[in-house]
Amino acid sequence: MALTYRVRRPLPGEARIDTRRDYEIRFEPVGRAWRVQGRQVSSAIDGPPELAPLAEVWRKTELAGLFPFMLDEGGRVIAGSGPLPAPVPGLADAIDIALAMLRDSGSSEATIADAHQFGLWLQRAAGEIGSSLPPNLFVPPALPERASRAIELPGGGSGTIEVRFEGMLSPDTGLMCEARREVVTTVEGSAQSMVEAWSLARS
Repeated sequence: MALTYRVRRPLPGEARIDTRRDYEIRFEPVGRAWRVQGRQVSSAIDGPPELAPLAEVWRKTELAGLFPFMLDEGGRVIAGSGPLPAPVPGLADAIDIALAMLRDSGSSEATIADAHQFGLWLQRAAGEIGSSLPPNLFVPPALPERASRAIELPGGGSGTIEVRFEGMLSPDTGLMCEARREVVTTVEGSAQSMVEAWSLARS
C-alpha cells in the first residue's frame, strides 16, 4: 500500500514549513498481530526561500526510524514495537553545514534562529518518528479524540498542550484512508499549531 505523511510546522511570525514523505508499505501477519514494513520512495518540502539550505538537508534525509513496527489484532500500533530512537548518521554535520551557509550568505539573525530551531526539530523527528505514531492511526475512532495537559515553563510560567486526532476508514480496506493529528501549544494566550496528516491507499 502507499502511505503518505505530511507535516505543517509553524515558524515564528507567519512563516511555516510543509513537508511530505511517501512510503511503500506492506502488512505481514505475525500470529494474530501484524508487522508493518516499508521504505521511503519520495520526499518534498515547501518553506521560506531563505531556509533553502536546511530544507535541502531535510529532503535528502531518509527517516529510516519508522519501520518496522507492529499492530495488534485490532489494528492498533503496539507502543514500543518500532525501532529505538537513534541519531541519523551525518545529519548533525549536514545541519551545521547548512547553518554555516546561511551565515556566510549574510542571512539575518532571525532567519538563522528559525533555521536552528528547524534543525533541532529535524534531528528529533529523524530519530523518534517511529515512536510517535498515534496508537489508532490505522483504525481511527468514529469521533474525534482530544487530550490536553498543562506544561510548566522556565521562570514560573505555564501553558497547555492539546492533541486532537481524527480520521476516516476506507470501506474498501477497512483501514484508515485519511487521518489528522493537530498539536496546539498555548503559552500566555499565544497558540501555535503543528499538523500531521496521513493517507493510505492501495498502490
